[in-house]
Amino acid sequence: MKNLLSSLLVLSSVSLAQVVPWRTETARVPSNQAGDPALAFVPTDVDAGVSLLVGTDTAQIGVYAFELDGALRQTLPLGLVNGADTRGDLVVVTGANGGLFSFQLTDAGLVRVDPQLANVPTPNRVALSALDDGGFELWTDTSSTRLAHFTIERRTSDFLYTRGPDVLLPETPSGLAADDRTGRLFVTLPTKGLYVLEPDATLEQVVSIETGRLGPVVGGVDVVGLSDGGVLAFTTSPSTDKVIVHAVAGLQATLVASFEVGAPDGGAVRARSPKHLDLTGGFPDFPLGALVLHDGVSANYKLVSLLDVAPLVPELLDQDAGVSDGGVTDAGVADAGTRTDAGTGGGTGGTGRPGGTGSTPPDEPSGCGCTDAPFALLPALLLLWSIRRPRS
Repeated sequence: MKNLLSSLLVLSSVSLAQVVPWRTETARVPSNQAGDPALAFVPTDVDAGVSLLVGTDTAQIGVYAFELDGALRQTLPLGLVNGADTRGDLVVVTGANGGLFSFQLTDAGLVRVDPQLANVPTPNRVALSALDDGGFELWTDTSSTRLAHFTIERRTSDFLYTRGPDVLLPETPSGLAADDRTGRLFVTLPTKGLYVLEPDATLEQVVSIETGRLGPVVGGVDVVGLSDGGVLAFTTSPSTDKVIVHAVAGLQATLVASFEVGAPDGGAVRARSPKHLDLTGGFPDFPLGALVLHDGVSANYKLVSLLDVAPLVPELLDQDAGVSDGGVTDAGVADAGTRTDAGTGGGTGGTGRPGGTGSTPPDEPSGCGCTDAPFALLPALLLLWSIRRPRS
């Protein structure tokens, strides 16, 4: 019976083909090799604060910083880079040839800050978490099964990186994301599934790839903290073009939604082969938070309002769900109860031509546009409705 219910969950999520519209999109990365993105926001004297979508070019130039309307603001020629993550005003980018680049987000855009740290060989995925003392933790894989761990101290004009113990994984990860409140690091292993690295460095599986709920291969991951202490884990499925959402409590995961990201006009255009994503908390332009999704075919980034995701994921409407983080721009993790320890616990985690090609945001949230589903699925959907856990 359990296997039957799991199969029905997968069948319904794939067959309904639910679509959430993007609000804007960036220009194509010229090399056609867009990497892991990040969305950064800091409050300033200006009412709207400063917001930038940080894109990475894994084959040519380096970093491209876009305005939220898709227009290109900065080009930072760092060479080959793989990914980015943010917390507060700190933006960290992984250099494919070794090393971590640190930036501060200011009114002037991204300002380079040279940290004092040893080079990290071929860093790839990266995830940051914020600590109550104003510092940070960082995890990055080295394009291998080895995870490097750093604590970061904020100083007057830069950041001091101190390396801690490494952790070995059974497979090179496709995504990293941290829950600041608990110190848990969420890890996606492409052929194995979704895992959690506990603060004591124990690795536990949460969703196996064999369930079919993550797609044939799992891509990136990011999390939104829930008021009950759990998280919503957003993962990408590159081969099915979907974003998949699980509610995770402890080591138990419940499938919540599966959707594609489509054009605002409701047409047939979709974000294809999405490998990477980033979530951030609420800010003036996106009061409930935003999702940045990599488009592997268009080689650009789609910006999605979580208001448009909420009809599929009602937990996002809970204002204690960590989607409004009071200016600590993170992966959507709640700002209540960030940790003060700096131990071995996991705490970490993504060229356009000038002008961009941003589309105009709709006046009202569009919700989801659901394609026609076979009527034969109706009994299965009714069964799913009856067994799905109650929502707050």
